Amino acid sequence: MKPLLVSAKRIGLEIDDGKRIINDAIQAGKGRDIERAVTLIADARRTLDVAFVDFIGGQIDAFLQELRAAKGDAGVQAATPKLQEAVGRLEAGDYDAAWDRLQLALGTFQTDAKDFHEARQMIDGGDRLAREARAMGLDLRDAERLLRQGRESLDRRDASGALRFGKQAQERMKRDVPAFVQEEMRKARNELLDLKVRGNDLSRPIGILKDASAHVKQESWGDALRQIREFHKAVRSLG
Repeated sequence: MKPLLVSAKRIGLEIDDGKRIINDAIQAGKGRDIERAVTLIADARRTLDVAFVDFIGGQIDAFLQELRAAKGDAGVQAATPKLQEAVGRLEAGDYDAAWDRLQLALGTFQTDAKDFHEARQMIDGGDRLAREARAMGLDLRDAERLLRQGRESLDRRDASGALRFGKQAQERMKRDVPAFVQEEMRKARNELLDLKVRGNDLSRPIGILKDASAHVKQESWGDALRQIREFHKAVRSLG
């Protein structure tokens, strides 16, 4: 299992669910519940496999879309052999090799599509962050307007315009989101202290909040907000 965790870290794949299942398996092993530990390890492996396939497969699909938008069908045909190699390694469960072959394709064919690719990544990331922030009640309408304009520019194959709007949206969110996340973390910690006083079993909420804190340190604001929402769900489940 450790090689998969190392591979996930290498390619930037978040595997919080898989890690939690592995931790549960370790605890079951310490409690000599071997059957449960084995079942949990198998569950963790399946969870990690799905996460790798979704992540790398999604990256391949996104690259194909960007390549077609930037260079047309001829660009896609030229990249197809390398991408087929990546898909083959992905199907074989060799995730490091699949990622390396995708990066090779990106490096070979991305030069002309660099601005388009950067703009798409920036706008997709901005959209994800805006969704997480909106779910927590933060008003980012100005940034969302800029993101919409950026996506419209992408649809017109105006990479420079998309980049401009994406960067403006990013600056707006950098101004508002970090302080909001820090305040939500403060509220969550206070809520945790109140629950400790009542004597609840807080192992799951504590684990989730630790994950959120790690994301804050990495300035992964969207992931932090998602974990804070998971924290509140875990707290509500305590009754």
